[in-house]
Amino acid sequence: IQPLMAALPDAIGSMTPKQVTMSMWALGSVGRLSGGAQRMAYGIEKIPGEHEAQESEEVLAFARELMFAKGDIVCKALESPAVLLPELSMALWAMAAVDYDDEDALFIVERRAVAMERTGRTPMIAKHIPRVLWAYGKMRYRPDRLLLMLNERFRASNLGLQHFTLQDCLALMWACNELEEYGALPQYVEAKARQIFLNQPKYEIDLPQVYLEGLTDRHDRVELMVQKGVALGALGVDADIRVPQDREAFIQRAEQAQKEAIRHHEKYKNQREHLENAPRLPLLPAQQEFQER
Repeated sequence: IQPLMAALPDAIGSMTPKQVTMSMWALGSVGRLSGGAQRMAYGIEKIPGEHEAQESEEVLAFARELMFAKGDIVCKALESPAVLLPELSMALWAMAAVDYDDEDALFIVERRAVAMERTGRTPMIAKHIPRVLWAYGKMRYRPDRLLLMLNERFRASNLGLQHFTLQDCLALMWACNELEEYGALPQYVEAKARQIFLNQPKYEIDLPQVYLEGLTDRHDRVELMVQKGVALGALGVDADIRVPQDREAFIQRAEQAQKEAIRHHEKYKNQREHLENAPRLPLLPAQQEFQER
């Protein structure tokens, strides 16, 4: 990734708005490692290794510096009509991942999200708004106008509550706690989370057994899972918090995926070394003239 990072500061000026937002997302995606310790506490995945964590921090620091240095380009991309709610939510997620809390950029996203919420289709809004509010919660920026409109929409039509996944609900509940929002939005979302737990008993988050000891009533167990599940909402809407039904098979698949990743890394490393050591073709006259200049 180092060569790409070196080329990005010069290349970003010639990118389209969508390319800018997707580049932001790509850099911010390494922020997934930052939740490793918390996910380990719930038994969901292992803590990243020291090398992985260091590389993650380096890329995050680079991305943050780049966004601040190219803030005018970032804001212009966020303003573009070509950037719709999916790209907008992913760009805001990246801003939260790298802690890019520029107020102009945050205000632009809020203003555009409010406009899209007024005119957008309910399934699309329900799919991407949880990611937007989670990012605002992570950066402790309260989007008052967006929250006001969402609360009104929930009172009127539940905002397509049926489209929310369990992780959407937990992420929204966590974001509302961080933003100190206590309107209709968190109430409806919390009710949806309870409904999911009650209707799908096998869909349980990974809680240490000590939490569930002595709880024989189904509703008590659901209440506890909702309370503890809010902490997992901090991982964002893209995390998968479900407990694998077959833990051994899950571990085996994870180990196989890790071996496959190492194999691909070695393959591309060898290809890169082969290209670097390959004999260079002679330059064309036009190329020689360009180099002489």
